[in-house]
Amino acid sequence: MAREEFYRIRGNHPLALGTILGASQDIVNFTGTGDQTLVTAVAGRKIHLLKLLLVGAGASNMRFWSGASVDAASLSGQMNFSGPWSLALDNDDFSIVTDSGDGLILSSSVDIQVGGWIKYCIV
Repeated sequence: MAREEFYRIRGNHPLALGTILGASQDIVNFTGTGDQTLVTAVAGRKIHLLKLLLVGAGASNMRFWSGASVDAASLSGQMNFSGPWSLALDNDDFSIVTDSGDGLILSSSVDIQVGGWIKYCIV
């Protein structure tokens, strides 16, 4: 874990307005295809992805999943990148939330290098 911070919920968020959560920020760095675990599952807890910055080295189709993609719910639509790409989600009202007890997965259609960081909390 890179560092611990506190994050105050603002705006239209699935948690109560003003709730203080312990947020974590981790580095993302993988080369591969298929499911890549960004945050490991915690029994009975949900993962809230709050912010992210990802950079990919080449063309790929990416999608976020709640748990393994073979038996889980998709958390995003398929994101089709035709060349080197970057994805930034930095909005205080943005949140991707896994199902209880599921890990946060990013699935890649091809074997490329992906790097960046994510900010999340486990509730």
